[in-house]
Amino acid sequence: MKIQVVAPGDRQRWHALLLIGDEDPAMLARYEAHGTLWGGVDDAGQPVAVALVCRTGDGLELKNLAVAPDQQGRGLGSELVQYMITAYRGQASALLVGTGDAEDANLRFYQRNGFVCCGLRRDFFSQYTPVPRVNGRPLRDMVLLTHSLG
Repeated sequence: MKIQVVAPGDRQRWHALLLIGDEDPAMLARYEAHGTLWGGVDDAGQPVAVALVCRTGDGLELKNLAVAPDQQGRGLGSELVQYMITAYRGQASALLVGTGDAEDANLRFYQRNGFVCCGLRRDFFSQYTPVPRVNGRPLRDMVLLTHSLG
C-alpha cells in the first residue's frame, strides 16, 4: 500500500471509505473537510484505506480510520496507523482516538497498535440518528485511547 496525504480537491474520492469509519453522514460532515486526510492506495491506485487527523489544542486526534471491506484483515489499518505515528512524532505530545464502547474489535486493534485507554465521552453516541449498533448492542459512550508521540 502506498500512503499519501490527500489534496483538499481530491477528498470526495475518499468519502465512501470515510463512511465506513463513521456511518452517520451528518456527523461525518462536521469534520470531513478539516485536518489532514491520509489515503492508502493499492498497486492500481485505488483507495483501500483512509485516516483523518485533526489538531486539537496541543495534540492530535484520529477522527476517522477505515479500510475497504474487501481489504480488511490484511494489516492495512495497522500499517496506516503506524505510518501516522511516525509521521507525527515530535509534532504533538500524543495522538488521541475514540471508539464506541461496544466495539471490542476496535478497542483490541488500537491496543495492539500501542494505544492505551485514557478516558470516556459519556453518552457520545446519543447524538447519532439512529444510534449505531455493533453486534446488536447500541453504542453509548466513546472510549478514548492515546498514543504518545514523544
